[in-house]
Amino acid sequence: MDNNQIILSKKCIETIQRATTLLKIKTPEIYFVNETSSRTELYSQDLKFISEDFRDIGYKIEKVRFIPKEYVIYINTKIFENEISMLCHCYQISRYVYQIDEVRKFKNNLPYNDTEPGIRQWSYMFDHITDGINHTNSPICYDMMAFAKIMLKEFHNIQISFKDSSNKYVDDAINDINRSNLKKNINSYKRK
Repeated sequence: MDNNQIILSKKCIETIQRATTLLKIKTPEIYFVNETSSRTELYSQDLKFISEDFRDIGYKIEKVRFIPKEYVIYINTKIFENEISMLCHCYQISRYVYQIDEVRKFKNNLPYNDTEPGIRQWSYMFDHITDGINHTNSPICYDMMAFAKIMLKEFHNIQISFKDSSNKYVDDAINDINRSNLKKNINSYKRK
C-alpha cells in the first residue's frame, strides 16, 4: 500500500471503531484488499502485508464486505478513490454488523437495543434474501443509508443525499433511528 492508502485505511478503521462504539457492538476484525495490475494483496488491521494470494481471502470483495461467521470486515482499497463514499461505506457496513447482531439477540431471546418492529423486518429480510439479487430497495439498506447519512452529518459536517429514488425511505429510516438511543449515544460520545 502507498502512503495515501495507509492514511485512508486508518480513517476506515477509526470510522468503523467510532460507529461500533456508538452502536455498542464489538468491532469486527478489519482486513484490506489492495488490487494491483499483477496481484491481489491482503493487509491486516495493523496494515501489515499478509498475502498476495487471492485464495487467502476466499471471497470476492467489490467494495466492503462483512463475513458474519468470521466476524471480519474486508475493505477493498478502490473505495479510497472518493473519501466521502469511503466513509459512507464504512458507516453502512458497521450498521449492517449491528443489524445482524440485533437479529441474533432477538432470535435468542437476549436483550436487544433497537425497536422490535425494525428487528423483525431485518430478520425477515435476512431469512429471505437471495444472493445475486440487488437489495438496495430494502429496509436493511435504507437503514444502513440512513445511519451513514446521520454519521456523516454529525461527525464530518457532510450532508449527503442518495441519487436513486430512495431518499424518502432513507428519511423515514432516519426518523426511526432518531427515535432510538443513537442520538443520546452520539451526544455522550462527542462530550468525551
